[in-house]
Amino acid sequence: MSPPMRFIIVDDADEPLHKLWRMLEEAGHTVVGVARNGVEAILKYRELQPDVLVMDVIMPRMNGMEALRAIRAEFPEARVILTCALNSCDTVLEAEENGAAFCLFKPFSLECVTNAIAQLDPTGKDKAPKEGEAKPAAAKRGNSGPATTLGTLGGRV
Repeated sequence: MSPPMRFIIVDDADEPLHKLWRMLEEAGHTVVGVARNGVEAILKYRELQPDVLVMDVIMPRMNGMEALRAIRAEFPEARVILTCALNSCDTVLEAEENGAAFCLFKPFSLECVTNAIAQLDPTGKDKAPKEGEAKPAAAKRGNSGPATTLGTLGGRV
């Protein structure tokens, strides 16, 4: 189990937001803030500076990818996990290019969420995959980008 961390959750839909909140608390973490779109996410991140921001890609006003770019431009050390209902290689590649730590596809399980979090060291030095685990998507293509895709069943892809 990873050490307790502080999270902001960003999602415009109630059900996944509350489900993720329960999962994080069940895993011993604290949700310090919630936002409903990318604009709010940026403001909350500035105010609260959490250990991790978990943000949906598809939202009104400003989507998660645009917010990810803005947050990482201002806070290069920011660790962001993107969530998306559409399992798309393009989404993963764009998330990776913009500095996301992981991309989780909905619906995700507690195991999937805790596996991603376990690889996020509280010091900001994310852990490498364990022996026998699949490498991040970038490694499969021969570069060293950070994003890793975690499937809906919690497995690494």
